[in-house]
Amino acid sequence: MSIRTIEDVQEAVRATKRFRPVGLRTKTSFLPDSGGEELSLAELTGIVEFEPADQVVVVLAGTPIAELQEALKEHDLCLPLLSPNEFPASVAGFPGTVGGLLAMNLPHGLQAQAGGPREWTLGLQVVRSAGTVAKCGSKVVKSVAGYDVHKLFVGSRGELGVIVSATLRALPIGALPLDSVDLLDDSHEPCYIQRTLRSEFDDAVQTAERIQAIDRASCTIWCDDEPSKTAEGWVIGPRGYRRRTPQPSYMEARAKELFNPDGKFVPGWAE
Repeated sequence: MSIRTIEDVQEAVRATKRFRPVGLRTKTSFLPDSGGEELSLAELTGIVEFEPADQVVVVLAGTPIAELQEALKEHDLCLPLLSPNEFPASVAGFPGTVGGLLAMNLPHGLQAQAGGPREWTLGLQVVRSAGTVAKCGSKVVKSVAGYDVHKLFVGSRGELGVIVSATLRALPIGALPLDSVDLLDDSHEPCYIQRTLRSEFDDAVQTAERIQAIDRASCTIWCDDEPSKTAEGWVIGPRGYRRRTPQPSYMEARAKELFNPDGKFVPGWAE
């Protein structure tokens, strides 16, 4: 089925028992082989609304990051991501589509200075398991609309619903901060990404094997081999590998009970 509109996504969700959304597949190495029918959103593209003066853009989920960056550049704006033409894909956040960027929420080389996708997301439209569209968030930076439910979907890997459009806050290109990344080796896929406490960062770097890059500002390490355990922090890696403290795992399980009780959504959005 060709998916070109939000209505197409709704129809596909109603007709499919178990599926995973996909885009340009730049992040497949981070997802488990969980089965389910593929739902490609690669044709669900385009900018819906754009207010350059407000630095806010509403964009469909299948839109490639590269295309969005070009459109923003015409108004001296951008999403604060490092260019994959100048940095390894891992440090640039494995850019693919808008939906995958948000659903995976991977670290990038400007994270400490400019925040991550969760911080740039002002609102979302999400198709739920019954095929209905849920809207959350707003189009303004300072919102008093209530709970930031949209932030729950950022980093959910598509397991809570299908992100179909996003309202994003852009940054003036002239205000783009300098990166703080030390590149130590060429990027290889798949890789492990580790985030530690500041007090544990130096020890984690000393024990890590085949490091690709480190970012001291955000205490992030990209490496080829599984890193050793630290008291706090987390690790994500190939084939859905994740290592976290118990609290996030509990919160994730509760969110799935509420938004995906029948297991219809499986890990997807491989960009």
